[in-house]
Amino acid sequence: MVSTLLDLTTDFNANGKVNLDLSGWDYCVADILVPAATVSFNATNDANEKTGISNGSAYTAINWQPVAMTNIATGTGVVSTATTGNFKLNVGAKFLQLTGTTASKILIYLTKIG
Repeated sequence: MVSTLLDLTTDFNANGKVNLDLSGWDYCVADILVPAATVSFNATNDANEKTGISNGSAYTAINWQPVAMTNIATGTGVVSTATTGNFKLNVGAKFLQLTGTTASKILIYLTKIG
């Protein structure tokens, strides 16, 4: 298993959002600690490519739609949270976006099986 842990707290608190490229990963767990307001989960496959100019990226992606992440404690699928928790996504889209205001900590754990 290959994995990586990203601390995106500074970016999230500065911009009210973070966009992640999930290409090559099988699972994503968002550890959200003490959010000041609701944190929403969105996904897209639209990188906003410009033919012959740019392939697009997580930063240029558009057409975000709500995506259900599973609250690990309850097993419930949710598209947002206003409380501390761990939320798992079986990767099915190229990009993930978390939007909100601020949080004490935003950690993202990405894993690839096999």
